Amino acid sequence: MATEQDLKNFSTQVTCPDDFDEFWTNTLEELTQISLNPEIVPDLLRSNDDVKVFQAKYVSLGGLAISAWYSLPVRGDKPYPAIINFPGYKSEPPVRRDWGKSGVAVLSVAVRGKLRSNTEFNPGYPGLLTHNIENRDRYGYRGFYMDALRGYDLLRDLPGVDHQRLGVMGSSQGGALSLLVSSLRSCLLYTSDAADERYSVDLGGRRIIKKKIGGGGGGGGG
Repeated sequence: MATEQDLKNFSTQVTCPDDFDEFWTNTLEELTQISLNPEIVPDLLRSNDDVKVFQAKYVSLGGLAISAWYSLPVRGDKPYPAIINFPGYKSEPPVRRDWGKSGVAVLSVAVRGKLRSNTEFNPGYPGLLTHNIENRDRYGYRGFYMDALRGYDLLRDLPGVDHQRLGVMGSSQGGALSLLVSSLRSCLLYTSDAADERYSVDLGGRRIIKKKIGGGGGGGGG
């Protein structure tokens, strides 16, 4: 079993492609050319006296429609702090009425392949990880990452949201998506560990505050 020192001494043997930056720069540019076309529809069945729940949709890379649950507090002072929540690899995005009741607006995103976002793209479990892996332009995770970024852009523009208090959260795969979004957008990064600890991480020269908060994570493990 690896020791702590072994982990500290570990260095990857993966070689970064020469056109790595160019590839992802072009992908991000392609994303900006696609209209978000947001749809926010009240869901009375899932709403209660504390939280208004909405079914949300937006358009991501390749023109795919991505679904999400938007939970908006009923009480408290607007605008509300807001978090985008990403699911784990084996998990589905929950309706976060618990955080809404605490005064936090939450967009819980079903990235492509997840329920309600799998009409046009559905490689099944565990097929997402290897779907079109031999073709980087059609590789499933290329769009998967852009779905996450697009979701943050939607949350940022929603009414009732405090643009100065935005965060991302997720565990397992959702944690990886949170790292991605927080490194490419100006927002706080949260973890789901039930501890009260704040520290900073450095991603490519960008300083990010990372805060652990109690409560359920980003959709479970995997």
